Amino acid sequence: MMDDAGLETLLSLDGEVFPMDSGYWTKFEVKVVEADARMPHGISIH
Repeated sequence: MMDDAGLETLLSLDGEVFPMDSGYWTKFEVKVVEADARMPHGISIH
């Protein structure tokens, strides 16, 4: 997994919404999960 500062930065994006000029938006949902074959780094980002 990444260093603590990098992980904290990534986790701090959880729930952030970024409006786009076109009227769309991007929302980050970030959490630590148990690492497995699908998420080998143990981080879920949606």
